[in-house]
Amino acid sequence: MRVNTTPALLVMAILLCACLCSGGAVRADETQTPAVPQLTPRELTEDEEAILKKAVLLASADPDDGPAPLTVQFSMESLDEDELVNPKYEWNFGDGSKQVHGKNVTHTYKKPGDYRAVVRVSDDNGMLGSDDVRITVQRPEKTK
Repeated sequence: MRVNTTPALLVMAILLCACLCSGGAVRADETQTPAVPQLTPRELTEDEEAILKKAVLLASADPDDGPAPLTVQFSMESLDEDELVNPKYEWNFGDGSKQVHGKNVTHTYKKPGDYRAVVRVSDDNGMLGSDDVRITVQRPEKTK
């Protein structure tokens, strides 16, 4: 069952419930519904436009830790995938290597350390977004 919860109906339902539960009458000044704000069209501010052009990304790595050399498969999903026009993806792996382009990429970390891989997306309509994932590379396992 779907319930209409407009502010006026919600206030009336609360007042009715209060009246029935308390057994008393409702005063005339309590039955007035609050004023509903009137929305008028206006131009967006620069901050509002920037928010609308922000793409939401979800970066992931598999594995995200292990001994060097560590080969990691990076992938990225965008909550705005249907809205992106000719998206360009750029990965920075945080280890001084060259940036790589692509939505899903592979990278090998050769030295132990903690790294922050960042993916950025831009498209032909000015949408921008980024996300990062942490990678921990341990010392190589010693062989006996």
